[in-house]
Amino acid sequence: MEDLLVEILSSYGKSEKLIPILQQLQVKFGYLSKAVMLEIARFKSMLESRVFGVATFNNQLYFTQRGEHMVKVCLDTTTKLEMVEGELSDRI
Repeated sequence: MEDLLVEILSSYGKSEKLIPILQQLQVKFGYLSKAVMLEIARFKSMLESRVFGVATFNNQLYFTQRGEHMVKVCLDTTTKLEMVEGELSDRI
């Protein structure tokens, strides 16, 4: 993993924007581990808190391995009423 991380980071300049780097590393590794974000901070000579702050602000970046299938449940008013009435469980 470390060799691939160094290879990817070396393809960017130190002045490169942070989000594209985070996105590419997430694509390669599936998520952003603490070790990856620490290495990004070291590479860009940034505070670790700055890298974590940018990464956690972006809701498209993940910090744990994601499952193969993602289930999203709509929680609008109609769905909540159906859940209370038990109708939703009949459809799942």
